[in-house]
Amino acid sequence: MARPMPRPPPVTTAVRPRKSQARTSGAAACAASAIAAVPLGAGPLGATPLGAGLSEFRSSVIHPRCSLTSVIYALAYLNNVFKRGVAVGSTIEVRSIEAGDVEAAIALDQHNTGQSRRGFFHKRFASLAAHPERFVWLAAVEAGGVAGFVSAHVLDGEYGGRTSAAVIDAIATRHDLRGTGVGAALIGALEDELRRRGVAEIRSEADWTEQDMVAFFARAGFQLAPQLVLHRPCLATTEL
Repeated sequence: MARPMPRPPPVTTAVRPRKSQARTSGAAACAASAIAAVPLGAGPLGATPLGAGLSEFRSSVIHPRCSLTSVIYALAYLNNVFKRGVAVGSTIEVRSIEAGDVEAAIALDQHNTGQSRRGFFHKRFASLAAHPERFVWLAAVEAGGVAGFVSAHVLDGEYGGRTSAAVIDAIATRHDLRGTGVGAALIGALEDELRRRGVAEIRSEADWTEQDMVAFFARAGFQLAPQLVLHRPCLATTEL
């Protein structure tokens, strides 16, 4: 029987504004009179504070230099926050995935990729339970819901090498939370757990056409590996 691996401690991070949201904070005073009637906590956020920068919107003074563009940016910011239902500045907890998270992770992956990988993820969860030393699967949770996840497996001495490496099999965040730091928090928590296990490096693959994914990995510190990935179809013997 495999010895259970100690569960990595959960870590928390604050959801930061997107770049486009940060740009609207400078236009806050310009939009103040238009949104002064909107109470903090209105909409799907309930009584939850709306987070960084929103308290500035309560000012009742319109800056004399404000422009229509600034007002539009600020109003769009509020509209985006209300529709998302997740507060900028709210807390995201990154922890080991639990059985109750798996279906939400499957749905999130299907929404992002356009295909269902239910069989893969159920097998991965079973493998994680049977061999916790070989796998890591972390979930980012906000208000009890899965906001993102990252799954990886550990290779020990691949191709006769002496060092271990981890390969990211899947990573996903909710589309409305991209650019807010959830993905970075997942990578950071994964790195902490792998470092604790003595893993030397993290690897992954991305299709060159997936520019958003390539850019995300670049921001996370990934670089092109010195090895080339070669592949060929398995042909029948008569075709060789």
